[in-house]
Amino acid sequence: MIEDGKSSAEIAKRMDALQTYDLTEWAAEFIADAEKARAQAIAALQQLHAGAVAQEETAAKEAARIAAELDALMQRFDSASPEEQAKIREEARKKQTELDKIKAEGENQRNAGEQAGKNQKEHDDRQDKTTDAEAANISLATAATSITCCSPT
Repeated sequence: MIEDGKSSAEIAKRMDALQTYDLTEWAAEFIADAEKARAQAIAALQQLHAGAVAQEETAAKEAARIAAELDALMQRFDSASPEEQAKIREEARKKQTELDKIKAEGENQRNAGEQAGKNQKEHDDRQDKTTDAEAANISLATAATSITCCSPT
């Protein structure tokens, strides 16, 4: 996962949305520039996605390695002397702390990604409402201008 809390799945979702977004709705006269900007944004997202996937895979491998080490420690525990059992317990506690940290970081990243998605949806909803309100104001202004222009004095 990347620093700003986006998982590879979240980045892939954003890439898909960007790839399917119809630029002609708002950029008809600037379509070439808009296509170029979209291509650059998608390329940047692809790099971020590749980095996030690599980080997630590394974290998963690290967690698996630590879990295997914990398992090996527990297998040695029963046949160990009391002194060795104390050492194994301490080492197992450290390994479990490492494993818990990796799991917590992954959970924090997922939560941050979900929150970012919610924030983006709220932002988009506000933008839609603002756009609707602006369109209504323009319509009212146009109507008022028509009435003023066309009404007898």
